[in-house]
Amino acid sequence: NINFEEGVMNIGQNWNTWPTEPMPMMAESSGGVTVPDGEIISIANNFLAKYGIDRATYGEPFVANNDWGRPMPLMETSSAKEQSSTAYYAPMMATVTYPLELDGRPVYEDGGHQFGLQITVALKERQVVSAYNMMTQRYDASKYVLETDKERIETIAERGGVYGYVPPAGTKAITVELGNPEMVWMRHFQWREGGEQTELFVPAFAFPVSRPTNDINLPKMILVPLVKVRISTKTQAV
Repeated sequence: NINFEEGVMNIGQNWNTWPTEPMPMMAESSGGVTVPDGEIISIANNFLAKYGIDRATYGEPFVANNDWGRPMPLMETSSAKEQSSTAYYAPMMATVTYPLELDGRPVYEDGGHQFGLQITVALKERQVVSAYNMMTQRYDASKYVLETDKERIETIAERGGVYGYVPPAGTKAITVELGNPEMVWMRHFQWREGGEQTELFVPAFAFPVSRPTNDINLPKMILVPLVKVRISTKTQAV
């Protein structure tokens, strides 16, 4: 799949060769066996090398959704014979992210996740099944007025970013802390009349979010764009 207008190419499996039975994303396993992150990354690296896909503009790869990509307890067995065992759902797929870097700074989605080239590996077969976000790496630069009001930036960060963070109903209130921000790029889409959109990479502060426990569903980063016009159009109430 090649998009010439946006300069993006994605690779997926040929649907004509898919098995007749749908490939599950999760599989039940009595032992919760998983493939080590290092091996998953090695499979992805070999795929990129084999097909000559350039990694020069990307940082060190990591296995995305690392908290999710581990065996998850399904149920405790009640049989005395199997009291010590646990049934698991183990992931069948893992995604390796090569974070995009522009001028030496990482690129983040507005939701707090790093953006970049994504390689999906089928764990059972130990082979790559898709590659997404392969880009031409050609950009146009523009000058904008940046926000310099420290108090306003901190206020936006404390509310969860320009869109705010709304926890699910019934969520227990906890106290989290925001660390010192890092200057990054934030991927943003600007919509125009007629349904057209422009992809922008705007300077932003990324505030790391502390997690009292890994069980809490919180973004890892809170993004605050520093371009004044972007803040003004998204945070009228601030």
